[in-house]
Amino acid sequence: MPIKFKFSDFPDGIHELTFLADSNKLDLGSNFFGDVALDVIMDKSSHQIVLKCEAEVSAEFECDRCTEKFESKVSTNFLLVYVFDEASCGIDDVNCYFLRRDENTIDITKDTKEYLRLAVPMKNVCSSECNGICPTCGKNLNYEQCNCTKDEINPVWNELLKLKENK
Repeated sequence: MPIKFKFSDFPDGIHELTFLADSNKLDLGSNFFGDVALDVIMDKSSHQIVLKCEAEVSAEFECDRCTEKFESKVSTNFLLVYVFDEASCGIDDVNCYFLRRDENTIDITKDTKEYLRLAVPMKNVCSSECNGICPTCGKNLNYEQCNCTKDEINPVWNELLKLKENK
């Protein structure tokens, strides 16, 4: 299910477009679910088309601290530029695309998928207050306390502690 539209149906000027696409049909990945909501502001002129895009989708993650599953929204903003003169797009322009004069549709499926995947945080945490799992006994500290001593320091750091004590 591609996300594309016929830009030739719109006169020059600013236009607001809204798309809903099934995340499964977009092949985003197994942790994404529901519809992708995509709001686009199109600024069309005779030389170029600029798309300001905002996308959002629901996803399920595993917390990196406590390993519990949780749901979260993934959202992103991105800008795409389509030009009718090939020389207007530089080699280094990542989001600049050339449109031939005989083309009349724009497909933003690939860009939407890439930006949503890039918007997934490197560290997934169910909440900022998550206490995680005890490294000694393995109990989830969000639900129960443990009696493990936390004073043990890895012997690898002993030399650094000596430097700190000599100050």
